[in-house]
Amino acid sequence: MNLARRGFTYLLPLLLFAGQSTADIDAAQKMHADYTKAMRAVEDSVAQNDLESAAQESQQARAHAAKALDLFKAANVLEIGGPQALEAYAEILAGQGDHDLAAQAIEAALAQSPGAPRLWRQYGDYLGTLGASRRKDAFDSLQKSLDLDNSSPEAARCYYRLGDLYHRESLPEFAEEAYTAALKLDPEHTLARIGLAALDARKGNILEASNAIDALGPGARQYDVQTRVLLRKALADFDAARRVFPDTAENHAAYARLLYRAARFANALAALGRATFLAPDDHQSWTFLGQIQNQLGNQEAALNAFEKSLEINPDQPGLRQSVENFRAQGPDPQPEQADAL
Repeated sequence: MNLARRGFTYLLPLLLFAGQSTADIDAAQKMHADYTKAMRAVEDSVAQNDLESAAQESQQARAHAAKALDLFKAANVLEIGGPQALEAYAEILAGQGDHDLAAQAIEAALAQSPGAPRLWRQYGDYLGTLGASRRKDAFDSLQKSLDLDNSSPEAARCYYRLGDLYHRESLPEFAEEAYTAALKLDPEHTLARIGLAALDARKGNILEASNAIDALGPGARQYDVQTRVLLRKALADFDAARRVFPDTAENHAAYARLLYRAARFANALAALGRATFLAPDDHQSWTFLGQIQNQLGNQEAALNAFEKSLEINPDQPGLRQSVENFRAQGPDPQPEQADAL
């Protein structure tokens, strides 16, 4: 066999492997697109309070993510993938909680496209979840993104992430500045609005904070986890500073809504107890009180609160039907107020 033929013989498996890897990456990116589509469907279903559809679509999204992850790994994407493939790979990894490897994937993408502000923002996102040891790198990456672009919708997302980091580092003034910058570029940026509301709660502006989050409506449900984290931090700081707010039923009811969103249910009950004491004819507070009692398994207390609400305002057909179901079938009524939270 001559040298040319021998060389081609050795090269052929490598060419075939490269072709297979490229095909795997293409297939992985298509699967990632299916995953993205499914996640958007989840968000839409949650916003419409269609939790059954959301659960089904979430299961489908997880299946797409698992298949995409296997294909990316089989294709050795960290070694041969382009920026777009690496970004998609990082998104799948982050969705499964592997932010360390997601950051490595974006780092590999940045090696090829160091002038891409979106990649620097994502790099900062992932580094920011890795603890104090990478916090400075996260800040530097987000600032690098803003150095490259400080006026686009992408910059709004970056300002929000910067605010979120400042918030977690207990630097509320810097967080407020960053959230405000995000909203100047994108007035409808939901998470930045939630962030500012949480900072209001931290200051003791309880009614303003609660009303601001309530005003976001059902579309904010997809951000329930982020809202919970932000409010837990803000309300813990509020408690630690021993701040107070005016002793009115309206304020205590608003405080209860914030505590509920922060999953501090026992504290929310205490706030509602004060609200109903100060305004015993407020049927909405009694309904909300019943909802929380029911979630905590206090069925008799829940039923008493629902009946008190109906006694004050009989014109609540949804709640009345829930109470009838409650009596006939046991706990877990779904009063109308639950849809507002």
